[in-house]
Amino acid sequence: RSPLLRLPILDAISTAFHTRRPSEFDAIKRIELTKSLLTALVHLVHLGLYSPVMKLMAQQVETLDHSLIRFFLGLLLASAAPPFETNFLLSFLPILGEKPVMLAVGHEAEVTTKVKLILHRRANRRPKAQIPAKRTFKDRCEVDEV
Repeated sequence: RSPLLRLPILDAISTAFHTRRPSEFDAIKRIELTKSLLTALVHLVHLGLYSPVMKLMAQQVETLDHSLIRFFLGLLLASAAPPFETNFLLSFLPILGEKPVMLAVGHEAEVTTKVKLILHRRANRRPKAQIPAKRTFKDRCEVDEV
């Protein structure tokens, strides 16, 4: 949870993604290892590293199995709830446009529904109302005197 360790941990996870798995690992062990890396990435998103995690995932979607992409999206969407922060949406939405992600999401109804909800809210987002600046005591006195 230490803010100083977040980026080094992300670098370690990135290195683990780029490193070839030992040949003695069978397919199930490789998938379990990748799932633990994806779980750690979701945790880093919760700690505020939206953009770097999403950039890493954008690099990895071409090489990840569709079930692993669904696993990541499912974890992320199950743990995040509306209203979504703007920074989160800005970093998350480009990944949804990737062809492997769209193919992966098309196979699971729950993730597809949540993704459609996010896209719908993004498309129908109302601009924030302008909040008037607070008037100071001096400002109020000047207006009252006029």
